[in-house]
Amino acid sequence: MSDALPDEALPRMVEALCSTSVAPHDVAGRGEERRTKALADALPVLLSRVTRPGLRRRLLQQADDKQLAELAGQGVVVAADLPTILRTHRPTPGLVIGLARHTDQVDAAIGLLPGMHDTDLEDVVTYWDPNRHLYRPDAEPAPPIPPALFDAVLEHALTPLARLLKDPQHEEWQFAQRADLGLPHEFGEGAPWRILATCPDRWNDLVEHPAIGTAVQHLLLDQAEVEARRSRMMAANSSSLTGNTDDGPAEQLEPELALDTALLRACLPALCLPEMAGLPKPSVTVRHRLHHIANRVRHNPRLTDLAATELRAAADECVRRGRLLTPARNDDRKHRAVAIAEDLALLSANPTHLAKACALLATLEQPAVVSTPPSPRSPVTVAGAARQGFGGWQPSPASQEAVLPIDSRPGDDPPDNRAPSRGRGTASSVSAPFQDAFGGPRALRRPTMWPTSCRL
Repeated sequence: MSDALPDEALPRMVEALCSTSVAPHDVAGRGEERRTKALADALPVLLSRVTRPGLRRRLLQQADDKQLAELAGQGVVVAADLPTILRTHRPTPGLVIGLARHTDQVDAAIGLLPGMHDTDLEDVVTYWDPNRHLYRPDAEPAPPIPPALFDAVLEHALTPLARLLKDPQHEEWQFAQRADLGLPHEFGEGAPWRILATCPDRWNDLVEHPAIGTAVQHLLLDQAEVEARRSRMMAANSSSLTGNTDDGPAEQLEPELALDTALLRACLPALCLPEMAGLPKPSVTVRHRLHHIANRVRHNPRLTDLAATELRAAADECVRRGRLLTPARNDDRKHRAVAIAEDLALLSANPTHLAKACALLATLEQPAVVSTPPSPRSPVTVAGAARQGFGGWQPSPASQEAVLPIDSRPGDDPPDNRAPSRGRGTASSVSAPFQDAFGGPRALRRPTMWPTSCRL
């Protein structure tokens, strides 16, 4: 579109570009496709020249989310257009980024953040650099994200977790029956943590933040060392795939820690999850609390020395309030007993509780293995399995002793002359080719039992 178009012709141009094509013989819709493309090409020039509210509103309603984001980045769409845009479009990360590219529009971009989903908030941070996937030396780096915008994104992302921690009776404190299935969604490694992980240089200040400081402490204890370990593994795997390995003896270096000792101490107020101490249904919630504390110690072994007293006190409180060492009567008793014993072995120093945990494990049923007899319908397969030793497994003398042959009962015909029985599956229905894989007749094997051992 030419910039020399007279102003009086602009309304007619806008009306033509915004009117749906109704050509009678346009079966394939080519006319509407050409109109949409012409409108997209003309939008930057039209919006830069159209000032009448009605015409500008008509143009903005025709643009899609991607076009609006690009026009905002060019400075054609401005904060004054937001009321019109929000009538027909939802706020998108692209629109926020486009507005925030201009210093006078940062506040307007921040005003779009409330109500955005946490994944959209994450996209505001990750999509800020348009050249993030361009591995070219001549790619120009994007300017840094405005600090005010990043602080607002981080605060909005962590607000759900901060609200949950301030209100222990919140309806979102819902737990699965099994403790290893985790705490509510806000505690997981989602968008809030991924946003926080982009600014490790600010963690020392954020743990003291009056609004989101506690939420930051929880996320750092749960995710910081886990993410650092994952990054080291990915780097090691990448080096092995590319062949960048040293043939000489490698020097064993201490792994780089994500949280230094001072920062780990600053997170100690959140270590034992005090927000969960008074939640209802202690038989369930306390198990989640104990298991989550134990996982934090597994991720951060230094906590065993830094907060030994606090950890032992929290473990004893969980055992007493949740009656965790009382034998359970439901189907989850085995998994529950094992998980509680493992967590107490890591956290507790109470000899009474540890002894009860061992006694609880001793009440569990011992595992058993039952070797079923070969199927009488596949004699060739059975014979082959006998020759191959069932995939490498050879029977032990003890297992051979446990074989009880099903012999012929007195008065029965010899096996070769015996007619097949139509009744229950007894020895009379077994013919000579279907011998046991070990050379004897088909057998019923007793389960082999072994004791369960527990070490705390």
